[in-house]
Amino acid sequence: MCRPDYYFPEGISYEINEWMVNGTPVDIRLARKQWQTLREALEQAGLSVSLVRQTESLPDMVFTANAGVISNRTIILSNFRYPERKGEVKFFREYFLSIGYQFESLPHGLFEGEGDALFCGNEFVCGHGFRSNELGATLAGYFVEKEPVLLQLVDPHFYHLDTCFCSPKKNLILCYLPAFDSLDHAKIERLGEVIPVGKYDAENFVCNAVPAGNKLITTPMSGALKDTLEAHGIEPVEVELSEFKKAGGAAKCLTLWK
Repeated sequence: MCRPDYYFPEGISYEINEWMVNGTPVDIRLARKQWQTLREALEQAGLSVSLVRQTESLPDMVFTANAGVISNRTIILSNFRYPERKGEVKFFREYFLSIGYQFESLPHGLFEGEGDALFCGNEFVCGHGFRSNELGATLAGYFVEKEPVLLQLVDPHFYHLDTCFCSPKKNLILCYLPAFDSLDHAKIERLGEVIPVGKYDAENFVCNAVPAGNKLITTPMSGALKDTLEAHGIEPVEVELSEFKKAGGAAKCLTLWK
């Protein structure tokens, strides 16, 4: 994780997804409180948290999920689409080298880490269409020695896979199906039992969630979805992350899994 020391201190200052609006004020004190609540929820669920220091000129660096994908103590570093985020790569590379990890850089293609690539059981699932492309996802699959399951994203509000898809446990998928090309729905259904998420919960970033054992750490959700998850043995842990939604992210965006 990356503590939000320099998270848009003057408000949202650029637009690289549909949630970002120039000039939107950010309550820095509240953002730090929400981030700390998320960290505590992760730790209470049994996860350990390590921190990378934020660089002042990179407000989106708090969304560590986009740094890359980790496999066998190697991070496959992202190749960001937008210049506003390209500067993060150097600092994430230096951080992982400092803790004894190796790194790989993609020679071609666009790829935005766990934002668009998630392990789902034995499958490596990759989104493409807005931030990552098929070439980048395929090359990332080569480095992790997995043939990727490619899913095309079609709604710009769900520009990364992790904004509309997660696997709370093996053979169970939580996703907002309208975010994907209809031709790929069958691929999703082959990954496991699908719990479809409605627009209300999707736009509240409920799918942008962190599984931890039988818990799912996420944003507040509808009562109906909470009941469905509990019926599947999943305990939702709800954390309000309103200040981070202004930049298009929530719980999963704020974490990179090692």
